[in-house]
Amino acid sequence: MKSFLVNIDIRAVAGTHKIYVRDVQSEKPIIIFRTKASENLKYSVKTLDINQISLKDKTIYRYPKLTLPRNKVDVLKEKYNLSVVRTSDTADYKIISEDYVNSLLERKWTDSVLLNDFIEYYKKTNIHWDNQSVDAAISEIRSVIGADEKVALSIKSNASWNHHSTTAYDISREMPFIEDKSSYISDEKTLKDILSANNLIFDTALCGVTVEDSIILGEAEYNNLVTMIDSNDTDNINLVLEMMANCNVEKSFDIIALLFYMHHNTLKDRSSNWTSVNVKTLRKRFNNFIPYGNLNVHYYDRLLKNLCDENFLTEFAFKVVSVKMLDHLVRSVGFNQESIFDINLNDIRLKPAFQEKMMKKNDVGIDIISNTPAYLPF
Repeated sequence: MKSFLVNIDIRAVAGTHKIYVRDVQSEKPIIIFRTKASENLKYSVKTLDINQISLKDKTIYRYPKLTLPRNKVDVLKEKYNLSVVRTSDTADYKIISEDYVNSLLERKWTDSVLLNDFIEYYKKTNIHWDNQSVDAAISEIRSVIGADEKVALSIKSNASWNHHSTTAYDISREMPFIEDKSSYISDEKTLKDILSANNLIFDTALCGVTVEDSIILGEAEYNNLVTMIDSNDTDNINLVLEMMANCNVEKSFDIIALLFYMHHNTLKDRSSNWTSVNVKTLRKRFNNFIPYGNLNVHYYDRLLKNLCDENFLTEFAFKVVSVKMLDHLVRSVGFNQESIFDINLNDIRLKPAFQEKMMKKNDVGIDIISNTPAYLPF
């Protein structure tokens, strides 16, 4: 959608105050997100299911900012006789990343109002406006747009503090601004091409293909990897990171997320391969699993909610987090054998909405319904 920056100020006129339009400037187009989920453009991009297509003898085009290192592309070339082309128009499939799609947007700081809504509001409050400057601004905008074209106006007020108590100031602040979030589009043509394409594949999905024959980290490996991390030995931690980066990431997702989230500082500070190509690829895939803030209920909430968003909230992950949270609670509050209170692991439960989304999984990454595995660490 086209957008224009409208600079306004307030001036004293004949014992009252009026809103003046100083000038109108064409600016970058904007995109309006009508729902919170759509604020992440990832959900607006139509991508193919990697399991429903054939890569054999196909060509791919690589957009910038991919989480797909050269060595993994080499695996694809060898395995599927895949080739990389330099133009998107000739490619069978185009590889896109969430980072690249989001890089096509720029944060918008000023409030926006649709042109038609602004005109209606102006007509109702016209006695508080300098009609000559407003009418000239509207005419200028209409001269460069289509008859029925939707246009947004970014309103930038330059009113000084001594005008904040005036009616004109209140009128300028009460315009029918768009409540939905909006952003500038830095490359409109590329974004339109991406949103209309029918042969896109997310880089993370293609990365999964390169390791689909690799080892799957199951619950049985979790304790061993935690022990290696807790040793604070650089060689051990390097090995843990390599195992995480080169395993079947998608089928080991909950295990990697737990390790990455709960041991992030140790993995980062005690390793010497944190910036290697493979580990950087892993870090990008698990960028939403970087912990922050204090060790409180939000810390544990965020981990499980992010797993839920990725559709990898497993029973094992829930129980590991429950053990950690219970231990933290007991130690921070000071429970001991002399306390009259009794609290145990069974007292920690997920709310029904999240309970429904929790899955059980065996050591080969297959969803199952069974009793709790005997090797769970609790």
